[in-house]
Amino acid sequence: MATQVIALIVAILCISKTNYALAGAGGFETELIHRDSPLSPTYDPSATDDDRLKAALNRTVSRRNLISESISGSHSQFRSRLMYYHYEFLMKIQVGTPPVTIYPILDTGSDIIWAKCLPCTNCSSTSRHNYNPVKSSSYRIINCNSTTCKTQGTQCASRLNKDAAAAGGGGSSSVKDSCLFYAAYGDGSITKGNMVSETIGLGSNKLDGITFGCGHDLQGVFPGSGIVGLGTGPNSLIKQMGKSIGGRFSYCLPSAFGDNLSPSKISFGDKAIMSGPEVVTTPIIPMEPYTYYYFNIKGFTGANGKNIKMQESDIEMQESEMEGNIIIDSGTTLTYLPKEVYEEIEQSYRKAIQAKPVRDPLDSLKLCYKSKVEIPSIKVHLGSGSELNLSSKNTFIPSGEGVVCLAALPAKSIAIYGNIWQQNMHVGYDIEKKLLSFKHGCNKY
Repeated sequence: MATQVIALIVAILCISKTNYALAGAGGFETELIHRDSPLSPTYDPSATDDDRLKAALNRTVSRRNLISESISGSHSQFRSRLMYYHYEFLMKIQVGTPPVTIYPILDTGSDIIWAKCLPCTNCSSTSRHNYNPVKSSSYRIINCNSTTCKTQGTQCASRLNKDAAAAGGGGSSSVKDSCLFYAAYGDGSITKGNMVSETIGLGSNKLDGITFGCGHDLQGVFPGSGIVGLGTGPNSLIKQMGKSIGGRFSYCLPSAFGDNLSPSKISFGDKAIMSGPEVVTTPIIPMEPYTYYYFNIKGFTGANGKNIKMQESDIEMQESEMEGNIIIDSGTTLTYLPKEVYEEIEQSYRKAIQAKPVRDPLDSLKLCYKSKVEIPSIKVHLGSGSELNLSSKNTFIPSGEGVVCLAALPAKSIAIYGNIWQQNMHVGYDIEKKLLSFKHGCNKY
C-alpha cells in the first residue's frame, strides 16, 4: 500500500517543462486578496478580528511544524512537499476556455498546482470556487504514457468515478488512461484526481498548456479553490512559465488587520521589476529542499540601537558551507527566529520602550504593549550588506483589547521570515539572477 501511495505522488512530481504561450508582452499582473477580506470566497462575516488572528496564529504554528519536518526529513521527500494548505493569501485566476474565475492559495513554499474540478466529491457548491473541465475546449488530460507523466512506478488511473469520464472534453484521453494526481496533507486531508493541461488566465494574459492536478475527490477540509505553488521546484507556476517571465515575480501583501483589507497585486515578468534607490536586494540561496526560497540575515539593529548577530537555525544543512539561514514564506504569519536572536530582539524592545509589557489577550505571543505605546523601528542586516528598516506596522500586530504584540516567536528549528514582516512592501523574486528584493509601500513600483 505504501508503495502505491508513493507511486501516486511521484506521478505529479515528474512533470516536464510544459509548452506555453504568453499573450502580450511587458509582463502582467493579477489580483491578490487576504483570506479574511470581505472579497475572499472564504470570508466569514461572523468572525471577529480576534477570531481571525487566533486562527491565523494556529495556522502559522502548523505551517512552521510542517516546514521543519519536511526539511529535517521527518517525512518522506515525496509526501513532505505536498503537505501544506494552511494559507493567508489568494490569487484571482481564470481557468479554461471560456474562462472560469477561481481563488486558489498563493504559496511560495510549495511547487504544486492543483484546483477543485467538477464533478467533485465534497466540493463547495459555490460556482466561483469550482471549474468544470467538460465545459472547456482547452482542457486536456495528461496521458499516463506521455513523456510528461512517465516515471518509474507511475500507475494509470482506472476510473475515478463514472461521471468523471465525461470530463475528457476537448479531445482528451479518457480518465482511465490519465496520469494520477494525489496530494496528502498534514491533518489527514487528501485530494486526488488526474493530471491535466489547461489554459490559465492571469489578469488579461493567457498561459496555454499549464499542467496541474485536477482534484475530483476531496476528503477533509479544503477551504480554498486549490493551490498555486510559486516555489523553486520544477512543477511550480514560475518554473512552468519559464523564460517568458524572465524568472521574475513580485507581490505586495495587503494588510491582514483592521477594516482596510483591500486587494493588492501579484506581478510577473517586466511588471515585477523593482527599481529606485529605495529597493533593497539580497541573494536567493539555492538549498535543498529546493521548494523554498532561502536567504541570509547577518543580524539586526535592535529597538535600542544594539547590534544583534543572527545565528544559524538549529537545523542540519546538507552542505555546511551554504549561507542560507532563513526561509521567506507567504503562508506563515509570524516570523520565527533562533531562540537567542529572538530573545535579544525582545530585550531590545523592553529596554527601548518606557512602558510596562502586558499579557497577550490571546495567550499566543510573548511581548505585548498597550497600543498607544510608540514602537521603535528595527533594522534587518541582509547577507548582501544592505539594510531593511522595519517599522511597528511590520513587526507588531493588534491582539485585541487595545493591545499590540511582537509578530515573532523563537524558532524550534528552521527560521522563517513570515508574511507580517513582509506586508505593506513589495517583495520581488528573480529566479534567474537569484535575487530577493524589498521596497516599502504598496504604490506602483
